[in-house]
Amino acid sequence: MAVWQPFQRTTCFVPFGSDAYVNLYVARAPSAVCGATAIAPTVTVRNNAGEGVPGVTVNFEVTAGGGSVVGSRQITDATGIATVAGWFLGPLPGANSLRATVTGLTPVTFNATGVAGVPVSMLPASLTTQSAPAGTNVADPPKVIVRDVSGIPVAGVVVTFGVTAGGGSVTGSPATTNANGIAALTTWKLGTAIGANTVVATAAGLPSVTFNATSAAGTPANVVATAGINQVAVTGTPVSENPTVKVTDANGNVVVGAAVTFAVTGGGGSATGLNAVTDALGLAVVGSWTLGAAAPNTLRATVTGSGVTGNPVNFTAQSATQIGITAAPAGPINLGTNFTVTVQLRNSLGAAVSLAGVNLTISIASGGGTLNGTLSHATAANGTATFNLINVTGAAGARTLTITGAGLTPATTASITFN
Repeated sequence: MAVWQPFQRTTCFVPFGSDAYVNLYVARAPSAVCGATAIAPTVTVRNNAGEGVPGVTVNFEVTAGGGSVVGSRQITDATGIATVAGWFLGPLPGANSLRATVTGLTPVTFNATGVAGVPVSMLPASLTTQSAPAGTNVADPPKVIVRDVSGIPVAGVVVTFGVTAGGGSVTGSPATTNANGIAALTTWKLGTAIGANTVVATAAGLPSVTFNATSAAGTPANVVATAGINQVAVTGTPVSENPTVKVTDANGNVVVGAAVTFAVTGGGGSATGLNAVTDALGLAVVGSWTLGAAAPNTLRATVTGSGVTGNPVNFTAQSATQIGITAAPAGPINLGTNFTVTVQLRNSLGAAVSLAGVNLTISIASGGGTLNGTLSHATAANGTATFNLINVTGAAGARTLTITGAGLTPATTASITFN
């Protein structure tokens, strides 16, 4: 009965196998991926007496690693030896196997490990430009691939990823290339400020790879009033400063494009430009706010979104609706003698309203004659106006005086006797 065994020419590659009569052993050695093994796999077929058997057909077949064999069908020579013309390993580093079979005998398997050459290049294997909200992780963490001169991935290369701009952080650095030549970060968290972020991958002897990301503002997290707080205007007129809010994210970055809705919630006034969007400074402004007669007037600004601190923002304004007399002479007063009348702006509840610059005019309401002096005054900051150095000429008798202003309910003095 014929038996066979592997034939060892060098210690680089040694096949293994067994049959009923011979115990065989295993040895492995590395070889470049896609390259031929240094020693061509060889087997010897022997008979029971240990003599080589010529003329036996031996079939060689690749069983792992994806390589190829040249001369897969061989006939043993006069000494019982059969050798393939060449065994070329697969394209990736790792285990490769070749099996030799003879009908009726136990197969023999040859093993080889494909290894890459010296690393010469490092290139990105993920996005090199992306964006994410400030303070959050990018969707595609940086990774690189390392290859040898033939473009074969190289395993075992240590790659360091470092943040060089933006103030963010990474996890998973340094990373070692895997069997596919890939080294990858676990996460890249961008800095909390809006702007450019950079991570650079470096490995000894290889060109570095740069990854860029832009950190943008996150979703609205905070809203505050920045203008138009606690204003005063005459009823039926707009406030001088349109209510404004500022929207920021959780890191204090201004949010551009946040939707803000304004609505009049008290006082009976009206507003325009109720649907606003924050600008490049994170500001949203109502178009106008015209005050009503009731007190107080209120306007609400609401940011679209959930969990926004400070939402909604309420603006309050006072409207001056009427004129109140705070000082007037009781009489009698001699004709031509100067006297003083003082008035105060008030709201619909009678409370004093501080509003400067409202023009008021005093005149004779009843009794005839002529009122002399400066008859028009603008209110001071506290909403008061004083008509002094005024006098009445004409016939003696009782008179009433009235003070008027645009949009305001006028005030009339009690009857004053002039002698």
